[in-house]
Amino acid sequence: MHVLHRPDGNLSRIEDMRSIRLWGCDLLDVERLNAVLGSVRSHTIYHLAGDSTLGHLDPALVGVKESIDHNIRSSINLFVAANA
Repeated sequence: MHVLHRPDGNLSRIEDMRSIRLWGCDLLDVERLNAVLGSVRSHTIYHLAGDSTLGHLDPALVGVKESIDHNIRSSINLFVAANA
């Protein structure tokens, strides 16, 4: 099993699992994402990444660009790279 994770992410829940290969990769880094997926050649991908910090009730929508990057752009990057 392979796990892509943000290089600065918290891995405390998965580091002890010996059957997992960890790949530091931000889904916004298209070049790295393509390299990792090219190496892995996975048949099934479970996309569990996301940013839930945006306060939807905040009228100023502070952080909306970052939320779009982490929830939409990163997903699109993954879908495109997986289909290559």
